[in-house]
Amino acid sequence: MVVGQSGNQSGTPTNIFLKGSTDGGKTWGKLVQLNDDKANVDHYYPGISVAPNGRIDVAWIDFRSSLGFDSTATPKTEKFWDLYYTYSTDGGKTWSRNMRISDRSMNKNEGYTVNDNYGMMGPAGVASTDDTTYFSWSDSRRGTVQSPVEDYYFTTARFTTTTSKSTSRGGTFAAGTATGVLAAGVVLVAGLLIVRRRRQAPAA
Repeated sequence: MVVGQSGNQSGTPTNIFLKGSTDGGKTWGKLVQLNDDKANVDHYYPGISVAPNGRIDVAWIDFRSSLGFDSTATPKTEKFWDLYYTYSTDGGKTWSRNMRISDRSMNKNEGYTVNDNYGMMGPAGVASTDDTTYFSWSDSRRGTVQSPVEDYYFTTARFTTTTSKSTSRGGTFAAGTATGVLAAGVVLVAGLLIVRRRRQAPAA
C-alpha cells in the first residue's frame, strides 16, 4: 500500500490518495481518493498503519473545517485544520466515511507544522491493533500567531463489539455505547497531551 497526496500547484487543492499492490509492487491497482468531501481546500500529510487483522488505517491533516470560518476559503486562504481518518476492512476496496479525530480546529499559523512561515511538515501519527487505532498530531490550540506554540496530542479509536450495529461505506460494524464520540462503530476515547514544543519567533 502507498498513501500520498496529489501535487499542489498554486491555488489547486491537494487530496489524499491510496494505491495498493498484491504482488510485491510488480503491478498496482487503481488510485483511490480517501477524503470524501468536495471542498476546495487542502488535505495532506497522511499517515498509514495496518492492523494485524488487515484493517488499513489512514489519517491526515484536513482543512475542510476552514470553510466553517470562511465559506470562501481556498488553498491560498485556508487557516483552520483538523485531523481526519478513514479505514478499510477489505484490503482497500471500500472505505468508511471520513471521521474527524481532533476535538477542535487549529489555526495553522499558531503552531509550526503547517505554519506559512515555518512549515515543518510531517505525516500524522497512526498505529494499529486489531481493536484500536492510535493517533498523534501536532496541535496549536495553545499558541497565537504572534507566539506560536505546538503541543502533541494523542487519542484512540476503539472498534467495539456490542449487539447494536451501524453501517458505513466500509461495511457493517458493531456500534459501541461507551462514553466518547461514536462514528461508524468507532468510539473515540479522550485525548491525552503528551509533549509540548515551543520555538522562538525569528527576530524582526
